[in-house]
Amino acid sequence: MDTREPKYPLQTLSKALEVLEHMRQSGAPLTLSAISKSLEISKSSAHRILDTLLHYGFVEKNGAAAVHYQLSWSVYQIGKVVPECHTLESYDYRSLVDFLAQEVQCRVDIYIQTENTNTSLYHAPCLTDESRQSVFVERFPLYATASGKLFMLDFTKEGILRYFQTTDIRRYTPNTILNYIDFLENLEKIQEQGYSMDDREYSMDKTNVAMPVRNYNGQTVAALSITLDPDGAPAKLPELLPKLARACDTISAYLGYMKPKSL
Repeated sequence: MDTREPKYPLQTLSKALEVLEHMRQSGAPLTLSAISKSLEISKSSAHRILDTLLHYGFVEKNGAAAVHYQLSWSVYQIGKVVPECHTLESYDYRSLVDFLAQEVQCRVDIYIQTENTNTSLYHAPCLTDESRQSVFVERFPLYATASGKLFMLDFTKEGILRYFQTTDIRRYTPNTILNYIDFLENLEKIQEQGYSMDDREYSMDKTNVAMPVRNYNGQTVAALSITLDPDGAPAKLPELLPKLARACDTISAYLGYMKPKSL
């Protein structure tokens, strides 16, 4: 939500929006008196606002002796359109990936899941003379990559077991996790720490750290991944993780993800 004050506010419209927001936060039917008292507006003003919202179908009332007001299905129908306007495709993620790559001086990729693979949509190199796009679409196994594991966090245990039973699980390096139980333990660690790493599991020459991009349902729809030199990765993590988290939060917020409040 934009917290800036409007330059040319319409007081009546502002009050109407405050009424709608108050009803949303309440989550329960409210009386005219309760709305008037909570928002510190006169009953006559509150009544006129509610009467207008009733006319346009944003509010409905119930009860006989004590009338209560609540949000209507029209508000829900309007809200259903929002995810269609806020998609990964409509977001300028390329500029964000480019900025992050310059900030951390490492290659940065944005990945999506395509069936049982992990596909790079776009990458920004750490060197300006490195090509940004490849002639071939780059696909990687979910189980052996940092970003791929993030997508598998949304799998059920049964889904992960089925994945291991139906996928050609190859040993890319001596560090590739091949065992189902060991993989579950690795996913639990990723869930706890909030980021994923592949410790030379796909390539001995590099390691990656990745964080999820989530949508309004909390589903991981993409992942941002930073490619690091394996030997220097542990020392760079404290500097990189906050920047990576900030970038993921920016895209996730656009997609409607609401971060849980810290206890």
